[in-house]
Amino acid sequence: MDSTAPPDAYPPRYTASGDRIRARVKALDVPQREIARRAGLSWSTYQRCTQGREPGVGVAVPLARALGVSVEYLWPSPDVPRPPQRRRVTPASEKA
Repeated sequence: MDSTAPPDAYPPRYTASGDRIRARVKALDVPQREIARRAGLSWSTYQRCTQGREPGVGVAVPLARALGVSVEYLWPSPDVPRPPQRRRVTPASEKA
């Protein structure tokens, strides 16, 4: 994500998870770095989640546990479009 772009340059649907994470951290009154530590996440991964990148399952599950919420709390409802997911490109040398 381009850190020079203004926060309102990204559609709100991309920040739903970040808003929920920040709200829960504030309600818990626990430092953000402590939440990241409890979830077993690097600081940069945690920051990406709070700044608009929707976490995948491998990040959302431990983060939800650290926050004391369900995974569903972190993700927007199914009718909200999600950002495009990166696809792994298989090198030709791995194709049979």
